[in-house]
Amino acid sequence: MQSRSFPCQRHCDMLVSLQGSAMKKKQTELTVQTWLGGGWHDAAKVTFHEPEKGHRGSTTTTYLLDYFVQHACVDAVSSPVVDERALSVRMPVGEDIWLPTWPAFLMDMLPQGPARILLGRAIGLNAVLPSSEVELLAYAAATPVGNLRIAEAAGKTARPPDMQGIHLDDVLSRSERFVAFASSLPWASPSSVCLQGEWPKLLLTMTDDGMLFPDAAVPDADAKQRYVVKLARSRDPRDSLILEIEVLYARLAADIGLRVLSGHMGGQGVIMIPRFDRDATDGSVRHGQESLVAALGIAEFGHLAEHEQYLSVISGVSADPASDRLEYLRRDLVNLALGNDDNHGRNTALAKSCGKVRLAQVFDLAPMKLSGKGVARSSKWSCLRNGGNDYGPDWRQVAASVATDSGEEAALLDGLGDVAERLPSAAAKVLARVSDRGAAAHAMSRLEGIVRDAVAAARRS
Repeated sequence: MQSRSFPCQRHCDMLVSLQGSAMKKKQTELTVQTWLGGGWHDAAKVTFHEPEKGHRGSTTTTYLLDYFVQHACVDAVSSPVVDERALSVRMPVGEDIWLPTWPAFLMDMLPQGPARILLGRAIGLNAVLPSSEVELLAYAAATPVGNLRIAEAAGKTARPPDMQGIHLDDVLSRSERFVAFASSLPWASPSSVCLQGEWPKLLLTMTDDGMLFPDAAVPDADAKQRYVVKLARSRDPRDSLILEIEVLYARLAADIGLRVLSGHMGGQGVIMIPRFDRDATDGSVRHGQESLVAALGIAEFGHLAEHEQYLSVISGVSADPASDRLEYLRRDLVNLALGNDDNHGRNTALAKSCGKVRLAQVFDLAPMKLSGKGVARSSKWSCLRNGGNDYGPDWRQVAASVATDSGEEAALLDGLGDVAERLPSAAAKVLARVSDRGAAAHAMSRLEGIVRDAVAAARRS
């Protein structure tokens, strides 16, 4: 790839001025595109009737006729098309809808946390205000995770001709060079910071020469590996430790048979997570991804749902619902055992590819018990509401509430027991490698009890 240098301050100032002028005219309609068959396609128009209200304003979403005819009309005769061709599993191709809020899939594309503030500053908006939200989509949602994007953002994405890549060592050490590089991205490549969560994140892509660039700046043919780069949210040593353990937890997840992509890397207050929404061997492949909150049709942040609600969505759209129900239960057991109580519906997603919908791979498996913020368990079991302990579930009761018949109930218990039996040895590897064994042991303080109860349930004892 051609060598490029960081954009100078003058370039950034000019860019802010131009983009701020472009944003003065309020956006009331955006075009959503899907990536299919190696290219972007105009799929639908979203009309914002009350843009000043942000995601709480009413909308109309209309699929384009040409898109429906080209990509879905034949299959739609037999069943609703809700795979990667659709904007959402709740919005089959061809079905237009008016809503009192945004369509929920747009919430997966809207930056939150530090990214929202930085991007708002880049275009001269007070990003705290709801009225900034449509403008933020139009500015930054050019290469979000998944196979959807906002066409208007793609047209405005700045790619300075003098941009230069960053070395992997600079990223993992969070060198001054990396800090300068990351600080330029809200202006130079806004889509690379258009992510959610209170932990700062970047979308960076490695080229064949080992250099890392903003994802939007790398043609598919030049991409070797794509990463979500997650940074410590503060100088508190606990945050760096959480990231360190998150890398070890990813390896643990693989050891016990959960669906997880290998190749996580950790550094000083930073981790690099391989993206599973992109194909590692074919850079032209983008897999659809939709959070479970969006799949519920909830256009809110901080929404708390019960496990049974998410499982209902999974069961309704998955190409292998029994396998995905078991995987979901196994992950909940692991979250409990490892001290990850931040198990909300934006930390679990659906993957859409090759005409099928499945539960996406594990992500954000971290020891949030160590955060010092008293993170409560976000998603709970409604079946335990009137008797039971959600932090130490009766797995037989859970399996009975999830299973469609006695055969699946037995399979769920056996699957939970299998994961539970593998957990202690996998957890021992974490303790052997972590820099603070005491803190890691504290994060996993429930492990012994969770394992004991799950094994007992599997043995029907």
